[in-house]
Amino acid sequence: MLGILRELTNADATFPQRCSEHPENQGRVRTYIARRASELYPGRTDLERYSEEFAPGWLVTTNVSNQVKDKIIKMACDVARITPNVQLRYTL
Repeated sequence: MLGILRELTNADATFPQRCSEHPENQGRVRTYIARRASELYPGRTDLERYSEEFAPGWLVTTNVSNQVKDKIIKMACDVARITPNVQLRYTL
């Protein structure tokens, strides 16, 4: 997931911002991509360490299930306008 986000950011510097604005960037409680760890884990400062910077100033949550990681990748592909599992292999 991190590699995909980093590569898509390398291809388009506006990618992280557009991801943060995407409607699928929000789960039941948390945001998946944000500028601050506190936005990723609202009210849970103990979990903020489970975030990774994938672009300068942009973090992604890492304390999530594989199912949520898949959701984040699909959202990223939608933002980048590529088809997951088809174009992703050839784009990156």
